[in-house]
Amino acid sequence: MKKLLRSEKFRPVILIAALAAVIALNAAAAGLGRVDLSASRAATLSKEALEAVRALNEPVQVYVVESEENRDVWLDEIVSRMAAANANITAETVAPDAPQMETLSALAGQTLAEGNVVVASARRAVALTAADLYDYEYDQTIYYYYGVVSYTRADFTAQDALCRAFRYVTRDDMPVFYALTGHGESGWDGALNRVCFDNNIAFEKLTLAPGEAIPADAAAVMVCGPTAPVGDETCAALLDYLKAGGNVLLMTNYTTDFTGLDAVVDYYGMARRKGLVLDNDTKHVYSSDYKYFLKPEMRESAVTSALIEGKQTVLMPVSEAIVRSDVRRAGLNAQPILTSSDQGYLKANTDAISTLDQEIEDETGRFILGMAAREGDTRLVWLASITMFAETNDSASEGGNSALLAEILKDMFDFPAAGEPLPAANLLAMPTELPLVPAIVCLAALPVICLAVGLFLRRRREA
Repeated sequence: MKKLLRSEKFRPVILIAALAAVIALNAAAAGLGRVDLSASRAATLSKEALEAVRALNEPVQVYVVESEENRDVWLDEIVSRMAAANANITAETVAPDAPQMETLSALAGQTLAEGNVVVASARRAVALTAADLYDYEYDQTIYYYYGVVSYTRADFTAQDALCRAFRYVTRDDMPVFYALTGHGESGWDGALNRVCFDNNIAFEKLTLAPGEAIPADAAAVMVCGPTAPVGDETCAALLDYLKAGGNVLLMTNYTTDFTGLDAVVDYYGMARRKGLVLDNDTKHVYSSDYKYFLKPEMRESAVTSALIEGKQTVLMPVSEAIVRSDVRRAGLNAQPILTSSDQGYLKANTDAISTLDQEIEDETGRFILGMAAREGDTRLVWLASITMFAETNDSASEGGNSALLAEILKDMFDFPAAGEPLPAANLLAMPTELPLVPAIVCLAALPVICLAVGLFLRRRREA
């Protein structure tokens, strides 16, 4: 054996073996990918997450919206590992400027931005935002004075958010919240989707043919700002649904086509006062420059008590007025839940508004901006603003608008129990990139090993 190792003919064999080892280790590096050596194991699936991922028995698509220059290494790694753990999960990266974004936004039911993740199945889809994937706090004083973001806490919560999204898009036992469509309805956006996702509520669009009834599985129905007549037959279906113990959330403003809806609200003690409500009280508007962006007073009720106790704020842009109708009957309770201040005023002729300042002909006083009617199991809530649940308006209210929606829906039907959240990873205690351990082995350790082997063979030959 010694003679063989010393043989000149055997040297090419040794060289070939060494090269083969290099190739094999590089192949292994390519297969192993990134190895998570971070302190909090941010990119490593927990036992619970792995069980949730492997339990998926139907196809689920994950779309990560990000550009090449702004890739999120932690998010990409988690998604990649989840896809590797279950063949039912497919992952795709979509650039923010890609033509596919329009289709993806329609699928998610909201406007998407870079950093969002869409999880979709054949049943439904949900969009995850940065608030779902990361939970952080920063020193606001430092930011205010120096414009520097100094994080006091930064947690990576994507693992929990993605597992919740997988369950959400594949569950078939959730209450269904329908949004009536087909009449130019619009106004809702991310905040509404967020409330439904967080509370395990299936949000679906509903188009009724003439004479068709509200689906029997409807936990509640939303009618949001139709710009064309809803139609007598559809309005009759809504009224029949309410009389049978149904739940309706109605959202309007002065641009809403109210044809047929007047009979629905009148039956429950409410009527419309068309116009634009503004407020001179600076405490009841978002800004003194935007008197139509109202910060209403909340009256004590089943849907506002939690917000009042928590001192939360609700914002209502471009609102009209609600008044009581003449309908009264035993068992019907129709009460205001949101009002302007007593310095409110109404621009009745919205086709000829020349100024948003108060004019002599403007009616003044306290205007009802939201009412809730209860009769037995029936709930009808009317909010006189159609864009309260758009993402930007909910953010401006610091979550108050979505909290109000959650309370409204909670009063209408029961929410399914939510599971315990998966633990988050602390990003303040780890590097910003995942170490490429296999690459380090190939680039640093392997040459040293080869050198050591060469020295050993040379000594054996010289011995």
